[in-house]
Amino acid sequence: MAPLSTQDMKVGSANEENIAAHVQQFLDKHSAFHIEQLKSYGLVCRKDLPVAAFSPDHVASVLHVRRGRFNAIMEYKTRTTPRTVLKEKALAVSCGVFTTVDLVTMGFGGRLNSLMPDPSHRLQIQHCVVCGGISDGFLVYASSTSIIRVVHVVVGSDVSRIYYAALKTIMTEHLMWIYSDNGVMPRFGGGPRGHCVDMVTLEQTLALWRALVTLTKERQQPLPPAKHIIPTSIALWNHVKGGIDVYLRYLKM
Repeated sequence: MAPLSTQDMKVGSANEENIAAHVQQFLDKHSAFHIEQLKSYGLVCRKDLPVAAFSPDHVASVLHVRRGRFNAIMEYKTRTTPRTVLKEKALAVSCGVFTTVDLVTMGFGGRLNSLMPDPSHRLQIQHCVVCGGISDGFLVYASSTSIIRVVHVVVGSDVSRIYYAALKTIMTEHLMWIYSDNGVMPRFGGGPRGHCVDMVTLEQTLALWRALVTLTKERQQPLPPAKHIIPTSIALWNHVKGGIDVYLRYLKM
């Protein structure tokens, strides 16, 4: 009944603060972008489309000589084994320690795939950028001791509209059992359930999410940070069951 957690995930979560402390200096050295401020928002979503939820590591206020000041998504990925660190360093040599890719002009020609071989990373940065209503995201790859490279992704308005429309269709056609008040969970076949692992945890996660949504609507404002909620039942769940911050994010609205 515990959410999925691995040692690599725990190392990555613990290293996020270290990456954030050095990413400004890295971008100043290797790019024309300067980070003015980093801010954490936890789990956020669009009011008109709950499925468009995202939880970026940080949102940055960025300054560029030609573009001026704009906001950008920051996502951090820690390589935790000698093999993955070497692979990332090889990409830094072949592609550069800082690279910009525009999804409209370059991304769908394979450039994005070359820069970010992991499809989950490509989807994550695009999802966060689109759902955040902005156009820029920085994916920072690091080891446990230093930043290796950064990929700057630019998502055009046409791409955002298409992605947003696809999300809306997916929700209305396939996910109303989650988003309707009296939705009945379908019965799934065998196989893993992502971070929920099994059906029991999936059902518990859905019940928790619905309870928090109801509470937020009643309050007409976001919940306070999880550390201010007593008793901290979600924190207790994470510590006892070995989860990282899956449930905690539901409370950081």
